[in-house]
Amino acid sequence: MKLSRWRERWSQVAVAGLLGSSIAMVGMATETLNITPLSKEHDVKVVLDQEAHHFSVHGGCNTLMGQVYLKDNGAFRVKEGRAGAALASTMMACDPELQKLDERISQFMISTPKMVREGDALYLVGTVPGEKSSHYLPVELDQGEYLDIKAKPYERVFYYISAERTPCEEQEAGCLQVREDKNSEWEIYTGEIEGFTPVENYEYRLRLKEYQSEDGAAKHVLDMIVEQGEVVPVGHPSADDSNTQQ
Repeated sequence: MKLSRWRERWSQVAVAGLLGSSIAMVGMATETLNITPLSKEHDVKVVLDQEAHHFSVHGGCNTLMGQVYLKDNGAFRVKEGRAGAALASTMMACDPELQKLDERISQFMISTPKMVREGDALYLVGTVPGEKSSHYLPVELDQGEYLDIKAKPYERVFYYISAERTPCEEQEAGCLQVREDKNSEWEIYTGEIEGFTPVENYEYRLRLKEYQSEDGAAKHVLDMIVEQGEVVPVGHPSADDSNTQQ
């Protein structure tokens, strides 16, 4: 049975092993649909601001964003803009694989997925036109609340990230070097920034969400890549060519 025949009957969704295999639709106890993450290779998630009715999608090449009408039955309907386009996007160049992922994310989001709750976690469940399987994306509640789930408070901070890691005991590959001010000395960052995977020889300026736990430890989650640029290592032919041209 095709999902499209039952899409409008999802007043509520009972989740059975959402992260592993399937969901069961209300009224169809014998029918289940196999669902998978929209991407198994990339950590794609939806960030939802319930107060501003705004969302953004992170984890592909570009950040996609838009306004949303979230219906009482959980239907996640993207609002069209003045030019008719439902989604806005950053404009970074992408390799073919990530470009295809961005296109699949866009098609998923404009196909009116459903908001699904499992415990205190939220997900969007839906389809991509032309694909038989159903997919899901995790939803991070940034502001406001959905049902009785409230967004966790955080502070927004900015970090510069060095293109070079430094040796440390905490990580075999070395630790990130960070600083909040461009003119400050680099400091060792022993943890991980959730949602951020640096590319070798690239430096960044990141906007992060800083969450404080009860024990005072800070957790950082990527909010936006503000700046990024390639750093050519000293002695690399490209660096020599650049110096010659000057």
